[in-house]
Amino acid sequence: MEIALECIYSCERDDQLSCCYDILECLPQRGYGLKTAAATALHDRVDQLEQILSVSELLEKHGLQKPISFVKNTQADAEEARKLMIRLTRHTGRKQPQVSESHWKMLLQDMLAMQRTVYTCLEPDACYEIFTESLLCASRLDTLHLAGQMMQCSASPPRGKAPCRVGYEKSVALVLAASREYFNSSTSLSDSCMDLARSCLQLITDCPSPVQEELDLIRALGYLEEFGVKILPLQVRLCPDRLSLIKECIAQAPTSYRQSAKLLGLAGLLQVAGEDHEARKGQVLVLLVQQALRFQDHKAASMHCQELMATGYSPSWDVCSQLGQCEGFRDLAARQELMAFALTHCPPGSIEDLLAASSSLQTEVLYQRVNFQMHPCEGGESPSVSLLPVPGPPEDEAGLPSSQSGDLLHWTTATTMKVLSNTTTTTKAVLHAVSDGQWWKKSLAYLRPLHGQDLGDVYGRGVGANAGLHRQGCHPFYESLLANPFISEVSAWLPRPGAGRTLTFSSSPLAVLLQLASDAFPHDLALALAYLLALPQVVDANKCFEKQAPSALVLQLAAYYYSLQIYSQLAPCFTDRCHPLYRANPSELVQMVTKHVSDLEGQAWPEGLGTLVQQLGFYHERLLDLTQAQLLRSLHKGVDVPRFAADTQYKRETILGLAGTLEKNVYTIALSLAQRYHVPRWEVYMTHLEFLFTDTPRALLFPRRPLGPSFSPGAPRALLFPWHPLGPPFSPSTPRALLSSGAGCRTAAHLRLLLGGLWDGDPETSGAAPALCFWVRLMHPEIRHAPCLSPSVQLSVDTRTEMTRRALATVQHFIEKRKKRHPDARDPEAPGATPAATPVSYDDVLNYLEQSLAHLGTLSHSFITSLRTSEQEDLRRHANLYDLSRSEEAKIRAQAVTMCLEGRPLAMVWQLLEVAVGPLGLSPKTVVHSAVTSMLSLRGGAVSLSCREGLLSADDLLAWFRPFCADDSLPVKPRVQVLQSMERSFQLTDEDRKLLVFFRTEAILKATWPQTQVSIADIESEAGRRALFLALLEASRRPVEFQHLALLLQAWPPGSTSDNPWLQLASRMLSGCPDESPAAVGADVLALCRSLYHTPQTLPPEGVKELALLLLSQSLLLPALKLLVESQDGALQALALEHIAAVAEVDDSNCDAELLSLLLDAKLVARCIATALYPRLIDHLLAHQGEGLWSVEETARELRAAGYSAEAGSLLLASRGTFSALRTFTAALSAAQHWL
Repeated sequence: MEIALECIYSCERDDQLSCCYDILECLPQRGYGLKTAAATALHDRVDQLEQILSVSELLEKHGLQKPISFVKNTQADAEEARKLMIRLTRHTGRKQPQVSESHWKMLLQDMLAMQRTVYTCLEPDACYEIFTESLLCASRLDTLHLAGQMMQCSASPPRGKAPCRVGYEKSVALVLAASREYFNSSTSLSDSCMDLARSCLQLITDCPSPVQEELDLIRALGYLEEFGVKILPLQVRLCPDRLSLIKECIAQAPTSYRQSAKLLGLAGLLQVAGEDHEARKGQVLVLLVQQALRFQDHKAASMHCQELMATGYSPSWDVCSQLGQCEGFRDLAARQELMAFALTHCPPGSIEDLLAASSSLQTEVLYQRVNFQMHPCEGGESPSVSLLPVPGPPEDEAGLPSSQSGDLLHWTTATTMKVLSNTTTTTKAVLHAVSDGQWWKKSLAYLRPLHGQDLGDVYGRGVGANAGLHRQGCHPFYESLLANPFISEVSAWLPRPGAGRTLTFSSSPLAVLLQLASDAFPHDLALALAYLLALPQVVDANKCFEKQAPSALVLQLAAYYYSLQIYSQLAPCFTDRCHPLYRANPSELVQMVTKHVSDLEGQAWPEGLGTLVQQLGFYHERLLDLTQAQLLRSLHKGVDVPRFAADTQYKRETILGLAGTLEKNVYTIALSLAQRYHVPRWEVYMTHLEFLFTDTPRALLFPRRPLGPSFSPGAPRALLFPWHPLGPPFSPSTPRALLSSGAGCRTAAHLRLLLGGLWDGDPETSGAAPALCFWVRLMHPEIRHAPCLSPSVQLSVDTRTEMTRRALATVQHFIEKRKKRHPDARDPEAPGATPAATPVSYDDVLNYLEQSLAHLGTLSHSFITSLRTSEQEDLRRHANLYDLSRSEEAKIRAQAVTMCLEGRPLAMVWQLLEVAVGPLGLSPKTVVHSAVTSMLSLRGGAVSLSCREGLLSADDLLAWFRPFCADDSLPVKPRVQVLQSMERSFQLTDEDRKLLVFFRTEAILKATWPQTQVSIADIESEAGRRALFLALLEASRRPVEFQHLALLLQAWPPGSTSDNPWLQLASRMLSGCPDESPAAVGADVLALCRSLYHTPQTLPPEGVKELALLLLSQSLLLPALKLLVESQDGALQALALEHIAAVAEVDDSNCDAELLSLLLDAKLVARCIATALYPRLIDHLLAHQGEGLWSVEETARELRAAGYSAEAGSLLLASRGTFSALRTFTAALSAAQHWL
């Protein structure tokens, strides 16, 4: 028995199971012979052998044969036992055909039997887990369902159900491992393995967070494919920065920034920023804002920035500041919010720049508000008006403001901005001085009389110097910082003469500070401000301000003083000795404080602060009053300024009186004063209109010169411009008495001007047009007042048509009526008048109205409607141009020529001509001729026109272009461009081709050989061209000359002689450039040959061979090899391989990346296997295998087909990253057989 056991266990073969059973049957049964301890032990060992044999039998049954000794040696090793079970289940899962569900269940029973009999070191749960894991990894849906029966798929299993074999936590782990394996092995979302991964995850019904993350990752792949991102699922999983995937989506789909919801969903699926939802949303929105800014989509960028600000995502300050500083984004309120957010969250180093940008934006907002006050008719509701003056022209330029600006408040506050912006440095120095603890003692010491000295002119300029305070006084040290300052010859802080007589040591500190400030005002304004800032009561400064001359400088300083006090109380800032508040730009500070006060108008201020706000508004109003008074004086209209300031009725009458003027600047000032002193603007409009109709001479009311920049003197609409500044259009409540007073304007010419206004509306008018019924009712009884209507009214086509009909009927009535009164008169407008006296007759008006009515009828044509409703702005512009043209021949011709020059189809031009009213005498041919003439007059390039529409012939265009091309006085370049365009579009004649060759030759010769003159006869024949080429070739020595010779050959037709000029050129380049390196010359020759590919002058194989031999004769192996390999000629490639085989050592002179790529492209790898280039060729292939240029598998098949199976297998192993030590000859052969 001992020998039998030893024989069985010592056998290492796995096919001896039947022999082992035979030996077992020969052994004596238990109870036979003597019953000793040794015999019992042997029988126990025999029983154990029987169990081991049963396990071996089960393994052999399932196709996993193992030696008996293996089972014996591993029965106590839990790790080896586990590995055996795994191999058994995985082997079953790989069987083909796939096993059934009953076979899997039988396998489970056999595994449990093996565990019970031999592998007791394993727990039964381990067997269930291994079995379930194999079911999950079997790549079959039915095995997945069977695995689901084995697992607890929910943390809370339903009651009454038998307990599952695999616990919940282990089930989740197994499902996650299997799904990740399927996911990582997938190539795309549509891979079958991805469906298996999803099915695995769906087995866990309550979907815990790890399972949900895997499902989200699968869903994310779908989003990535939608955005055009091509990436392996494994790369998505291993991506360390998931935000980069969002960036890639935006890069692949540039307009995806409009799909914020989808991108945010993708970011959530990818777990960007982990569990931090706010950071995730912020990071994605920042990317969307950046992309929207690249596309200048400010609306989308603003929407995303609003979300960022709502979530308080501080890193987004940068993109918010970018949008806030974007000039193209016109929503100023939104830009202010963006800049405020950026200032709140930016790092300290960026605050200064952002503050400057925010200040500039605030200035723009204030400009907009002030401009609205000047021109409220230009749109929108009135924004809240700030008390702050807006910067304007300097005070030095006082007088009437520019007639072009029209911005009164800009001009009135010029001095304020100028003075306050120049006091920053001085204020800083003064505040340092005031903060000195010894300041009081020093100041009082200066009040002592200077005995024995004459103080009659202590300031060097007299007591009265700068008494009017029209210039800012400063210390001489700061002279360079201010423009036109007042400079004292001694320190400005010295008391004025006589100060010692008015102040004593018993004087109160308040009196001392006030006197010092008053004395310092003319000589050092910043020091005066410092004295005032030291007052114990803020409002005591009024005593000093009231004593000073009422100049703009004093009032501006008062506004700055109270702005400082208000700011310091709203935001206490005296924690250090010199707060940045006092270094801020004074104008920006005043703007910020004034805006804050204006925004909170009507709010109850804290005690003490309300007084300061009132004082700020008081001095602001005084400054405006002072500026208005200066304006009134500058007009020289005899205005009593003191009475104007005190008498309200006189003020109103003065403003209305100023409105009765033809001077634009005076009228603008009247509007500004009306706004300032709350005089209704409508009264100003009516007063100005009444003045125009009653008190203005006819010659001034209808000037001959145009008042608009875009109209010619003969255009009727120019006469309507005097009414353009009158504001909004008339309303039904307009007094008809005013209309009736304009009797002098009711003429036929004026009536025609009215109808011109129906076409020439002001495009900037934002008000809505009145309804049709209103205009018809208004115009019918008052048609005689038609010239008085504002041209800024925007009317519909139906309204214009109805008004034109009624006007036409009225004119016809006038004509009939006057014919009855004056039957013999030639002109019904003025009997007996000559044509010179009445240039416009009622017949002219009648023709004008009939043409207008007919033109209005064409606006409903389908062609015009399609233009008007087009999504292209240019087509909508053409619809508007046609609307305004009234079908006049000149305008229709100009529009048709414009469409032709824009490249519009001739069919569209034809439709335009067909729709227009009247016999215009225009055709597509005449339009194109005009376009060509216009283009050639500018000496521009050529046009590209198609004659396939049947509206134009090629002969017509060629006839128009030939004179231009033959004109020797014109430059060569545009003539060449015209001929090239003709060559592309039409079939040229021989003469045209000769011209084209001549022009090209002339242009090249002038660039390099300006002394060489040629004629058409010189290059007309091939012999002439060859003679010219040889002469130039002999004289060429420089690379630039060779390049132009190549251009010359390309410009000429291919030659038919045996001597190829290209080979002659290459030979000359190789021998005629001693200063150039041989490698550079070889590269130039190669580039020259390549430039001929796919052209009529491509070198034949014989020429390529001759050129290659020429290169080889110059020891230029590398360019010669490239030339031969890329020729795609078998004989030439064989010649190249001969030279490659002769290379003993590979270096840069005979091999580079381009040559290796050419060899791979030509599929010559197998033929290079015996050369020194083969290792580099394989390395180059492997280094670029991920780029998709060449296929490793295809190259391996070529090698195997050529009989190099080992090399093919080695290539496959290397491409799959196999360790070099494992790339043996046997492994390479096996790889070639397995993978190919």
